[in-house]
Amino acid sequence: MYFPITVIDNFYNDFNKILKYVNTLEFYEKTQHTMPGLQTEDLKNFNINLYKEVISKVLATYYNRFTIENINFECRTSFEKMIPYGENYNKEGWIHSDDTNKLSGILYLQGDADDGTSFYKNKNVGMFDKEKLKYKHALYGGESISPDLYNENLQNHNSQFEQILNITCIPNRLVLFDSSMLHRSNGLGKIEKPRIIQTFFFGSILADSFPIPEIKRY
Repeated sequence: MYFPITVIDNFYNDFNKILKYVNTLEFYEKTQHTMPGLQTEDLKNFNINLYKEVISKVLATYYNRFTIENINFECRTSFEKMIPYGENYNKEGWIHSDDTNKLSGILYLQGDADDGTSFYKNKNVGMFDKEKLKYKHALYGGESISPDLYNENLQNHNSQFEQILNITCIPNRLVLFDSSMLHRSNGLGKIEKPRIIQTFFFGSILADSFPIPEIKRY
């Protein structure tokens, strides 16, 4: 593990302006069905200046802002919009990790308090069973799955874990965490009020130090 769970409120200085801007963007069907809903293109593809500003601000959470330019990294960030499936489907998210990345982030733009994020640990000895995640990918990918089958496998999958922390959804709150950490969304928004977030996935970060390894040296 390289990074601690970090919660930053009032992340954007001009949040209302950002939210208004996001609501003018075009959202597309996802090509990867790890989460439901729609998303924009990667921010760097259509607003490189905002991309540079927001990524620098995220990295400044852990690194001196005057040395960030010396850090080599790769980051994908986009805006996502979620609404729930039919009323008979469980609205809980599937517990998972983003462990193909180094650092993950979720910035809440719109949603109710219970549309936040929870973190978990594996209750079992050894690796947890990922087999039932296929039902998540199937439904999120547009396949027809009965609510009963979906809900049963979601419950069985999530029962393997114990909650360690719950983060409330507050607009303009950023949650950063090591991508290896188990987590899930607590809700998928409502039809009349979609859950809108900005996600950050740092696939690589090449720096002289990382917060958690430095702590472990003492």
